[in-house]
Amino acid sequence: MTDKQPYNKSEAPGQAAGYVFQLRHALHKALERMRRDPTGAVAIEKYDDVAVINDGAGHQCPLCDSYIDSPRILIEQLRSEFSEVGDRLASLRTQNPRLQSYIVELETQLQDVSQRIRENQSQLNAVVRQNEIYRIQQEDAVKRSRIQGRISAFLENKAPAEESEQRVRLGIMKRRVEQLMSELSGENYEDRLANVEYVLSDYMTEYARDLVLEPVDGRTRLDLRRLTVVAETRTHGSIRLENMGSGDNWVGCHVLTHMALHRIFRERDRPVPAFVIFDQPSKAHYPPSELQTNDSDIEDDDRIAVRRLFRFIQQRTAESKFQTIVIDHADEAEAWFQDAVVARWRGGDKLVPDQWVEV
Repeated sequence: MTDKQPYNKSEAPGQAAGYVFQLRHALHKALERMRRDPTGAVAIEKYDDVAVINDGAGHQCPLCDSYIDSPRILIEQLRSEFSEVGDRLASLRTQNPRLQSYIVELETQLQDVSQRIRENQSQLNAVVRQNEIYRIQQEDAVKRSRIQGRISAFLENKAPAEESEQRVRLGIMKRRVEQLMSELSGENYEDRLANVEYVLSDYMTEYARDLVLEPVDGRTRLDLRRLTVVAETRTHGSIRLENMGSGDNWVGCHVLTHMALHRIFRERDRPVPAFVIFDQPSKAHYPPSELQTNDSDIEDDDRIAVRRLFRFIQQRTAESKFQTIVIDHADEAEAWFQDAVVARWRGGDKLVPDQWVEV
């Protein structure tokens, strides 16, 4: 159909049907665009494009302006369709703000739901991690249980003979402990200790007189609680080692105490090593340097005291059958002294040779 083309009555029904189809198609497109574009601008614009029906001449085609013989039925159909389209678009214009509000509300709800989903996902991830930790702990517990079971099985399956032997040894040790506890407790222990103190005091008193130590009018004993030598005198009471005065007394008290103790150890067969070492017992009388040791530097009283001390050591060693090692600068000429000398470390000879130090 072209502009100003004469209308053909035989073709009018087909043309009207095509126009109605176009109008409906335009309406559906407008509705679809309204759904996509909530503002409604596109739909209204299209509505204006199709608003071509007017109240013009009754024999003029609203599409091509051509002349038609019987327009009334066709025009009424077109107006009806166009009115329906107008009503729908008017309804869309009315409902558009509410649709906008509803869309905003839905978007808000969508955001809220999305946030909750993210939070739930975070919580779910935390639970998954915690479950993994728990799983590892469970596996460790199972491993520990297996190891404990293997250890228990090993201990239970050990040779009965070895366990029996250990029980026998344990029984012997327990009985020995009970025996020792019995010996160290009660009157038996106190009596034996008193006896040892008395005998030891006898030996120390005898040795103090041999060495001519001061004072000489009482008994000499070892205070086991304070581990010091005490001289019990008739006139001056108890005199402890630190109050006895001279170096000769101090050295003599130490030497005689060791000799008396080793005498008891040997007599009573105690498990104590059978030797004693004295380092420079003559130091209280002789100069400390070997280069200064000559006859002119030593007084007669000092030499007599040193000889008496070494003679005492030699005699007590022979009586008690144990070894005494003395390291000293003194070198007396008597035969019993020279017979006891093992080595002289003078000049280049030393206790620790120089070549040992170099190595």
